[in-house]
Amino acid sequence: MDFSLTRFQKSILKAAKEFAKGEFDKDIAADMDKKGKFPENIWKKAAGLGLAGVHMNGEAQGSSLAMTDQVLTAGALCAADSGLGTSVAGACRGAECLYLAGNEAINANFLYPMLDGEKLCACAFSEKSGCLDFSDISATAVDQGKFLILNGKKEYVLFAEPADFFIVLCRVPSDQAPKAETSLLIVEKKTHGIHISPLGEKLGLRMSPVADVEFSNVPVPVSNLVTDPGTGLDIVQKFLIIDQVSRAAMAAGIARGAMDRSLDYTKQRKQFNTFIADFEVTQHKFADMAVQIRSAELLIFEAAWLIDQGRFEKDIAAMALTAASMAAVNVADEAVQLMGGYGYMSEYEVERFYRDAKAIRITHPCGRGLKNSLAKEVIKRKNQWKF
Repeated sequence: MDFSLTRFQKSILKAAKEFAKGEFDKDIAADMDKKGKFPENIWKKAAGLGLAGVHMNGEAQGSSLAMTDQVLTAGALCAADSGLGTSVAGACRGAECLYLAGNEAINANFLYPMLDGEKLCACAFSEKSGCLDFSDISATAVDQGKFLILNGKKEYVLFAEPADFFIVLCRVPSDQAPKAETSLLIVEKKTHGIHISPLGEKLGLRMSPVADVEFSNVPVPVSNLVTDPGTGLDIVQKFLIIDQVSRAAMAAGIARGAMDRSLDYTKQRKQFNTFIADFEVTQHKFADMAVQIRSAELLIFEAAWLIDQGRFEKDIAAMALTAASMAAVNVADEAVQLMGGYGYMSEYEVERFYRDAKAIRITHPCGRGLKNSLAKEVIKRKNQWKF
């Protein structure tokens, strides 16, 4: 069992760190966080370097990049800046659905331009404030010959405002399936009948805007069907596992970034003529932080490796996100505390890292809902917890 990074992975990690160092300006990040603005130009630059959707970008172009490389990239970007990192690393969210479906015509028109930074998508799946139970999806696309007429409302859609197109989970009635099987449908934003309602300011992840989206008699070409009727939900469930692992990597990166900033501060700041980092109580705090971060990272790498093997393990992905989101909040909280009043000031960034960590922790699927899902898997598998 080899835990070391390959030479290729080290080069990817180095590229992500160098990109963040050159492009993640502290003042720009603070301004975009304040305005709740998506960093479109920075995302396009990252995509141009192949740092957006790393696991798909490589395979689409025939190279050996994989999910393990994606989590390394996401973690490095988020450690450099929690807001810019989560926006850039998460901007290709949903592209996995297109990749998994394997529709080459769809991929040529939407997936590849997205990976190149030319188009941005938004996943329109949930209909109950981000709830991930899609068993009672009501959005429906009725076949009208060359077009499908889409009606329905989706809630808490990430990147709805800056997106160029939506990937919509809906039902498509047919003579063979009168109950209307679930399918995925691409809807271009420029199509008439789409109404976007921004949800306003958030505590954290402010550079990743969310909105409710309503589709009213929206005509969509039949050729924009991503999946055959009845297969949409299966694709979405696999995507959610990938998404959990990606978000776990972001959370772990936020935790590491918060710890690094508080460590730098305590090594320079003195109390009673002694550097704060030299006090035993401070050192114990950093030891606890390091344990939480590394434990989460190991779970993340395992979950990512399993996906690379074609194994979408729901329980391992849930463990990774649970551990990483808890670590992010705990570490960021300690970082603020160690820096005292300065930790509460925007100049020192850790307050933003804390807000963004908290946002990941409470956003679906996370917190109580994620633990409920994990508990069911644990009980169902019982004695199968073995290497």
